[in-house]
Amino acid sequence: DAVPLRDLARWLSIAYALGTVVLAGVLGGRLAAGPVTSAPGLLAAALMAVNIVHVRQSPLAAVDTPMAFWFTAAAVASLRLLRTDTRRDYALAGVLVGVTAAIKYPGAACCLGVVAAHALSRRRFLDVRLWLSGAVALATFIALSPYVLLDFATFSDHFLFQMDHAEAGRFGHEAGRLFHLGNGLLYGLGPVAWVVWLSTCCWAVISRHPGHLVVLASTLGMYAAISWGDLVFLRYVMPLLPLQAAVTGDGVCRVLAALRDRLPVARAKGCPARSREPADGAAVAGVYTGGWVFIQTRYADAGARLVS
Repeated sequence: DAVPLRDLARWLSIAYALGTVVLAGVLGGRLAAGPVTSAPGLLAAALMAVNIVHVRQSPLAAVDTPMAFWFTAAAVASLRLLRTDTRRDYALAGVLVGVTAAIKYPGAACCLGVVAAHALSRRRFLDVRLWLSGAVALATFIALSPYVLLDFATFSDHFLFQMDHAEAGRFGHEAGRLFHLGNGLLYGLGPVAWVVWLSTCCWAVISRHPGHLVVLASTLGMYAAISWGDLVFLRYVMPLLPLQAAVTGDGVCRVLAALRDRLPVARAKGCPARSREPADGAAVAGVYTGGWVFIQTRYADAGARLVS
């Protein structure tokens, strides 16, 4: 009887989904050099909690939700490398990369976050710590997927078949490289948050903010991994959603802080820009969440209303 096993897999997926919400908050807080309880952290977690793609996929017995959790954990570990440079931190990042890749092969793209953090910290390419991280990632992947080596012939045949399948697609048309940008990443949080996310990404590139560039490296790597072929499903975008929520939460709070600093009343009272961050984050998250759920409930079809 496979029903108990299926139900267990669904509950495990839900647990991973809830953990991803927390990790999105941690990542958002780290981008602002604060804890998960800071305004960017709270807003990132709230945005992830109501992301309609994330909510839809959470109760399904599939690998996409667990992979999103470990992908986000790897992004957090990569971000940590900007502040610490011990071998233990590099090894931890390698373990998380290996776990992510073992759950679903495209997850290996999170290694770009580790490389980006190493490069932005102006450490040498031949630094033993970077290569240690790669070796640990490979060892972890092999330990969790041993038959990649034990039965390499079968693995190779199936892997190449999946590559051909992904390249050819299933629906007789080319989705295009911007499919996920204009679908899952747009409709998950809505158009307002989508614009804020893209604007914050542009700001990160122009200002060369190291933390955001690390997250952007992981984002671009994963986007390339899911967009190179013509086989597309909405669930492919899952690991990008928490990174999007973190960047969006930080971007919103930066805009609010800049606007607050310009208000005459705030300047007259001497209010520090970060003094009310948790309250501001909770307020923005509440308003945005309520508004987006109302729009989905009022104007979307029956399936979208149920998810909302």
